[in-house]
Amino acid sequence: MLTIILPGFSQRNENWAKELKNSLEDDRVLIHSWLHWITQNDNDFSIANETSRILEKINDQKINIIAKSIGTYLAMFLLEKIPEKINKIILLGIPFNDLDKEEIEKYKVIKNFDSKRILIIQNSQDPHGSFNDIFEYFFNLNNQLEILKQNSLTHEYPYYQIINNFLKSN
Repeated sequence: MLTIILPGFSQRNENWAKELKNSLEDDRVLIHSWLHWITQNDNDFSIANETSRILEKINDQKINIIAKSIGTYLAMFLLEKIPEKINKIILLGIPFNDLDKEEIEKYKVIKNFDSKRILIIQNSQDPHGSFNDIFEYFFNLNNQLEILKQNSLTHEYPYYQIINNFLKSN
């Protein structure tokens, strides 16, 4: 099965994605490089374009998604378009502080997906979205979701063993 890593917006997330890929106990891992990383122009970032680019890469394969920050938002578009092709989803550092109400509403699509195949990890004091805000929103959507709190003041998510364990679980 293919695992796709959808990193955060900033190109420095590329290093995190590479570290994550190297730590995964799966050899079929694809890091999605955002178009604006390639062109070096932040204006080239478009959810619609990035969704299309990812759909081209996966074709008809079943996938796991590991998404951080803005990648979690894009993951909701994939979940909406191809739910039958998604095996598991791991959401890290959901950036509610950077999204408007309409964008946050997009995460509601998650309530139609099997909660046993979703893992959310949020740092307690992530500057892009606190654990308490994320927990309240997702618990109200589906109180069966696994939402892990990590004690950190940062937007860094080096929880590779937790990610591996979840991907390997039934």
